Amino acid sequence: MKIKTWLILSYLFVILFPIIAAYGLYSMISQYDEKQGLLDFLTMSNQISKIDVVLQNPELYKFKSPVSYKEVDALANDKVKITLYRPDGLLVYSSSQNQWSMSGINRMDHERLYKDLYSDKISYYSYTVKRPVVKRGEIVGIYEVVIAREQWLKGVQNRTVFVVSIFILFNLILFGTVLYFLNQRLNRPLNGLMKQMTAFANKKTIPNVEYNRNDEIGKLFHHFIEMREQIDQAGKRVEQEQREKEYIIASISHDLKTPLTSIRAYNESLFQDYQILSQKEKEEYSKIIFEKIDYMKQMIDDLTTYTLLQSPQYHVDLVRVEGEEFFDMLSSGYEECVEQKGCIFHYTLNLAGEYDVNAKQMIRLVDNLMSNAMRHVKEKGHVGLGFISDDKPLPQWIFKDFYDELNEWRKNGVLIIVQNEGEGVPKERIDEMFKPFVQLNEARTKQATSSSGLGLSIAKMIIDKHNGKIKMLSNETDGTAIICWIKKQKGGVDVN
Repeated sequence: MKIKTWLILSYLFVILFPIIAAYGLYSMISQYDEKQGLLDFLTMSNQISKIDVVLQNPELYKFKSPVSYKEVDALANDKVKITLYRPDGLLVYSSSQNQWSMSGINRMDHERLYKDLYSDKISYYSYTVKRPVVKRGEIVGIYEVVIAREQWLKGVQNRTVFVVSIFILFNLILFGTVLYFLNQRLNRPLNGLMKQMTAFANKKTIPNVEYNRNDEIGKLFHHFIEMREQIDQAGKRVEQEQREKEYIIASISHDLKTPLTSIRAYNESLFQDYQILSQKEKEEYSKIIFEKIDYMKQMIDDLTTYTLLQSPQYHVDLVRVEGEEFFDMLSSGYEECVEQKGCIFHYTLNLAGEYDVNAKQMIRLVDNLMSNAMRHVKEKGHVGLGFISDDKPLPQWIFKDFYDELNEWRKNGVLIIVQNEGEGVPKERIDEMFKPFVQLNEARTKQATSSSGLGLSIAKMIIDKHNGKIKMLSNETDGTAIICWIKKQKGGVDVN
């Protein structure tokens, strides 16, 4: 149940239930009063009958009555009041005065005297009876008997105390029950949530507070957990990025130190031993210095590109191009480089359609992949470069073990394949090869030192910016292939 609904129902319950309870108590007391009133009426009627026998004596109402009023006095007490009147309204006897009087002052007018003559009046405090005394068809006197309802009053007082006590007790129980449920539904979970927030803000151990209800507070718990997880993940990403930056700085410092040391050593030899060095040695030293400078330049260029592509604010502008013409342009110049290395080059361009690309970044992608392939190809091995769309057959030079996976992976796009024969990459290390400064040969052999270790990382970021995908296929017997996939466009609409 929602907290809003629960609070409305609780409010109605607190407002209406006491009213219902009070009405129930009132009905119960009323029924009891009706029953008790009937019993009182029967008791008083019996008592009035006994008094009536005495008061029906006509002699009690005569002027200067010879009858003694002692018997009447015996009937009257502090609970029973008896008053006797003559027909003309003159007061003959009143038990409240303990004496009879015929003073002209003690007279009641006829209208009041004869009003309610045969009616019994029951009030909250007393039971009143007024009756005439008749002799030979003529009224000779009127008596009025007032009996105090003392037992009734005590009962009413007791019932009032009972009802008030029950009502107060009921309201206390109701108040305590509402407080308990408010504490269970609101205070406890909110206090638990505040403790979690405080602990999370202070980076302390977060107490385990479970709240499984699907209400507003449950949603608040859920949103806090999601927010906490997002902040934790963001913190972990920041820590990971910081570690990567520190690792990059350390790697760059190490990789730049080696060529700088070589440049300094060869440069000192050229200046200090210039006269005794042969022309061949001078040329060799100069060549080494320029190679080291080119390597440092390449490393700085790779680092700049890596930093640029890693920035979330950097946006790659894509332009739609005709596939065959553009990718043919990308492949120019690599055949000569491969042949100069003494290796065999295979090239396949078999695609159609249009593609959204950034020309500068695509040139960098293919150049990185081809440089990496030529650097790790075995002596007189084969290097392949291919651009094949999903509706064209795969070239024969691709390693047979890769066919099935490539056919499944290349749907609705074009494959950029760079393959070389050489040392395979273990399966458990394939994923980490796309991380920065990770190389298969950790010892950094002379061959490895010509690489910055950022080539594959840059290639992956370029493909990601093109909304494509990249993977490495490798086995120890044949070699390695880097496969890139870019979505094919048709008529300005994405092909799904």
